[in-house]
Amino acid sequence: MNYRLLSTTALLALALAACNPTKPAPEMPTTEPTAANGRAEKGNPAAEDKRWQLIELYGQPVAGRADTHYLIFHSKEGRLEAKADCNVLLSDYTIRNTYQLQIKPGISTRMACPGNLEQELSRALAEADNLSVSAISLSLNKARMAPLARFELAK
Repeated sequence: MNYRLLSTTALLALALAACNPTKPAPEMPTTEPTAANGRAEKGNPAAEDKRWQLIELYGQPVAGRADTHYLIFHSKEGRLEAKADCNVLLSDYTIRNTYQLQIKPGISTRMACPGNLEQELSRALAEADNLSVSAISLSLNKARMAPLARFELAK
């Protein structure tokens, strides 16, 4: 009888232990260290929350206006808005250490537009991995090659 009681108690304890969920391990923060403070800097106030007019794409001048050919980095949402002719492109982006740029694949409206300027801008956005910015100009670059796209601050 003692053996049966011990076996039943052991089985019951195992069953209860199997049903008890364990706490997940706490998440470790992930940051990219920098030399200055040990944490990655995010964003670039000189480039974000401004309308930049597209003036050059893959070395070719672009004729357009600030309302039809532009780029805006919306810092609060981490969302990029761009337009080249008639469709609006929206993509999530991240700027790290002031100049490192990552633009994720996004969405766009689908109106039929003349030419392929829109596809070229979309390709440049996908290829860009860094940016250069001054008070009046912005360029999207890939490594140390010539700028993929150049912009002027819209007036």
